Amino acid sequence: MVTGRKTTYTDKIGEEICERIAQGESLENICRDKHMPTSKGVRGWRRKIDLFGVNYTRAREDQGEYFGQRVNDIAELVLEGDIPPDQARVAIDAYKWTAARMNRGLYGDKQSHEHSGEGGGPLVITWQK
Repeated sequence: MVTGRKTTYTDKIGEEICERIAQGESLENICRDKHMPTSKGVRGWRRKIDLFGVNYTRAREDQGEYFGQRVNDIAELVLEGDIPPDQARVAIDAYKWTAARMNRGLYGDKQSHEHSGEGGGPLVITWQK
């Protein structure tokens, strides 16, 4: 565990963190750099600094898109004969799973919920005072 690092937020550090995340790098890897705060510090910034929290969320969505694109890259390597299909399957499954959680809008499983009333009929809402 790294301790004693400066954890004062700056726009420059916040932007670098978000850009690196969007390019597929893990927060833990980013925070290993000497000029970066700890991952605990970054998580605190997400909660305390509204703009950073918004940018971080967008970076995670972008990271999901990046991982989704990696699936195509790996498939191409299989078609070109550069990697065996069984190895590609493991990597593709991991990227798909991660992409679906980071960018549900693009890669998540579609879910729908229906509500019905008694016996499958229409839902009746009554108001009480």
